[in-house]
Amino acid sequence: MGSKEVVVEAYGSGTGPAEIRTCLEDLARGGMFVVVTTEVVRGEVAMGTYETDLVTANGLLILGGRMLAEAALAKLSYFLGTANRNNPTQWRGWVVKMMLKSVRGER
Repeated sequence: MGSKEVVVEAYGSGTGPAEIRTCLEDLARGGMFVVVTTEVVRGEVAMGTYETDLVTANGLLILGGRMLAEAALAKLSYFLGTANRNNPTQWRGWVVKMMLKSVRGER
């Protein structure tokens, strides 16, 4: 079956090459959960501000903010393991919603 999740640690406030964004969006269209975090671990991150941001308004990629990549992977894996998969559209939306929510102060 293979992996269904990818966590990417982007530059600074979540930026990266357009080619990478296109590749990640293609993976998301194919059913993968793609979370983009940033290497900035202190201070605020304004992902979605710059043209080179990996996470855009189209909603294909999940905003991980300044969460450590390891924490994002653990969180995503947990929600993928506990999600109700009877309705694929609904469970994907639930996983994305939970990833955007602070569970233990990780956002």
